[in-house]
Amino acid sequence: MILKSGTSRGNQIKVTKDNNFIKIDTPGWCESVSEVVAAEFQYHISNRVADFVDYSFCLEDGLNACICKNFLSEEESLISLYSLVKSYNLPKEGIDLVDAICGILMMDHGISAYEYLGYMLELDAILLNEDRHLRNISLISSKDGSLRFSPIYDNGMSLLSDWRSYKTIDDMSKVQSCTFSDDFIKQVKYFNPELLLIDYKSLYDKLNDVICNTGMYVNESRKKFLIRAVTVLLKRLQDTEGVLWRRI
Repeated sequence: MILKSGTSRGNQIKVTKDNNFIKIDTPGWCESVSEVVAAEFQYHISNRVADFVDYSFCLEDGLNACICKNFLSEEESLISLYSLVKSYNLPKEGIDLVDAICGILMMDHGISAYEYLGYMLELDAILLNEDRHLRNISLISSKDGSLRFSPIYDNGMSLLSDWRSYKTIDDMSKVQSCTFSDDFIKQVKYFNPELLLIDYKSLYDKLNDVICNTGMYVNESRKKFLIRAVTVLLKRLQDTEGVLWRRI
């Protein structure tokens, strides 16, 4: 079976309330910060291939959390990519796994997956999302049986949100991907996507304001997490310019 199907390292409590999805932070981690920063980052990409879920900070029963609108209608449900391919005898990783999965989606469901997956993995490579296994790639199932890829979400295990494992930003080099390879850049190259086009000045101005005025965005308990997440994102953008993205 698939070597990298995995289960999430994070274990956030998820709540549905008033047509919103709420994700509560796991003690020792700060997934809500990663979700919000990842959403802000995607606002500044001009050639987005997929919609994304827009998160904002909240408290749930006094606990740090993030919230987003329910992006499903009453007749829709989420189904994981893993559940669609698990019955097949698949390669364990690499380009063979990519081609097998994309072939299954086209053959069984008429879905072209290369562009969406390539775009998602570019985002993951910049954000250092270490939890994008096949159970964390979702499609939306409609009442008529049709399927389409969901908006981009589930970025909680990005930007070194696991403070227990990654003590400083120098630990970025330790983070591995888990979708088709343990190397972020290598798995992006399987798809050969276009470089992301980023309005860098607008993004930088926003992130710089967050660092300078952190208290305007989060409560005291989340300040250090937000500053580190933004610092990691800026460093990743510096390291991957011309490889994964270019300025507009």
